[in-house]
Amino acid sequence: MKRVFFAMAVMLVAVTASAQKYSGRIETGYQFATGHDAFDQYILNTTHGVSFAGDRLFAGVGIGVGFSRNYPFKYHTLPVYADLRYTVKRFAVRPFADFRIGYSHLWHEDLCGGGYVESGGFYVSPSLGVSIPLIDRFSLLISVGYAYSARNLRGVDSADTGHIPKDLTLDIGGWFVTAGIQF
Repeated sequence: MKRVFFAMAVMLVAVTASAQKYSGRIETGYQFATGHDAFDQYILNTTHGVSFAGDRLFAGVGIGVGFSRNYPFKYHTLPVYADLRYTVKRFAVRPFADFRIGYSHLWHEDLCGGGYVESGGFYVSPSLGVSIPLIDRFSLLISVGYAYSARNLRGVDSADTGHIPKDLTLDIGGWFVTAGIQF
């Protein structure tokens, strides 16, 4: 009986693997700050993975970079995430729902100051959009969504005040709009 289940599992994996195909995306856009202590930023993301279930489902991993604009400390973010996407393929213009979850590294050109050590944190980004097929395996992507990104501030000994400040977690995310290419 164990051999039958093992053989069925091997066949299922083989069928699933043959039904998958590589898919990648490059997206760029702008994020409008809405979180506490957030900052506007230009964003660039690339995501790579596999499409399956008739190209309706996508699972992959990605990395992005955000560059702040008009913020005194010139912050930058580097999200690394897992990505799941469902695309409705009934129409010529194909709507999709996308969900990303991971970690966003944070760095800046100036020091935070004020007795805190700064780091990135949890990252989650749901979005909705449309995919417009262009040629063969290329599509134009347009999406809107919200990216939550944590900014962790850890209190350190302060020589000036003689006490340790509280640890803080701030939302530095915001609403975004992106355009890109899927291949």
